[in-house]
Amino acid sequence: MRKLRVAFMTAGGVMPALLVAMVVPATEACSGGGELTADSRDGEAESDAVATPFPLEEAGPPAEPEPWKCPSYIVEIPPAGTPAEPGQLCAVPSPVSSNVAARVTLSNYVRDKGTATGFVSVPPDIEPTIVGLPTITVQSADSAEAMAMSVTNVTKVTGGYQFDARWAEPLGWWRMQMTVQTSFAVSCGDGGTTTVEALTKLDLCKPDYDEYEWVSSGEACTICEVIAEMAPSPIVSDKTGDDLPLGMVLRLRVVEVARAGRHVLLFADNDAGAAADYEWRVSEGSIEHIADDVVLWTLPEKSSGTPFGQVAVWNEAGAAVENFISSVTWQVAA
Repeated sequence: MRKLRVAFMTAGGVMPALLVAMVVPATEACSGGGELTADSRDGEAESDAVATPFPLEEAGPPAEPEPWKCPSYIVEIPPAGTPAEPGQLCAVPSPVSSNVAARVTLSNYVRDKGTATGFVSVPPDIEPTIVGLPTITVQSADSAEAMAMSVTNVTKVTGGYQFDARWAEPLGWWRMQMTVQTSFAVSCGDGGTTTVEALTKLDLCKPDYDEYEWVSSGEACTICEVIAEMAPSPIVSDKTGDDLPLGMVLRLRVVEVARAGRHVLLFADNDAGAAADYEWRVSEGSIEHIADDVVLWTLPEKSSGTPFGQVAVWNEAGAAVENFISSVTWQVAA
């Protein structure tokens, strides 16, 4: 049996940070000498370090995992700017930045054809003051294909304006982002007009494995994406001695051993035995290998979504894959 020694550090009352993690023999983990603490790693930081050994021994069959949930996040909302009121808009030099004066949504997106139906919603207080039709353009995007969105057939409808959106080339498979600007003129009490500009952020999301949709500022974007070709369910016969390359599917679960700040210590609990290979992958952040089956996942300071990852374990007899998400607390090691 092995032991995992973990040391935490707190300084100045801030959130604790995971300072060091290492796998040691069980007898050494309980000994009084050689213990790593925050003081021994960093003499400048005043700390109340704690070193806690967690057993990493083979257990029985893993508990039935919860159904896989695709990660979600809220699409960023631009700063409000000037209130969307006729008197407020006309009191500011033109052009007026008011991101609450218009909001763009895209529906009926067909990726293969590169088409979508757009709608610009405007507050009822300023709708009667709008002169002519608005102009909808892509202000910024993370690809040249998204930046080239064309807008046609802008039409006045109840509550705003409808338009057709088209892209000359198919967009990326997922996580496409762009910022759309709506510009229009409103009439003012002095007989003149002023130009209003409103931004909407849109993310290309994937609520299902074969479905794509554009989600606008303030709404939840769900990303469902397989990041490995291996399947976590049985795909071959469990009989031994046949010619199939994999004779069984291994039991595997991801155990959260410790969490501190942006650091998450993960253990791949499985029944593959000692002669097993491991591969860890994460969508964001970095991983440090403490052992083949233990990694320290450092999450990014800023993320455009919900970081997630996957671990694959295999030996000569079989294989398994397990998913994990940064926002989920996995089964905690006992």
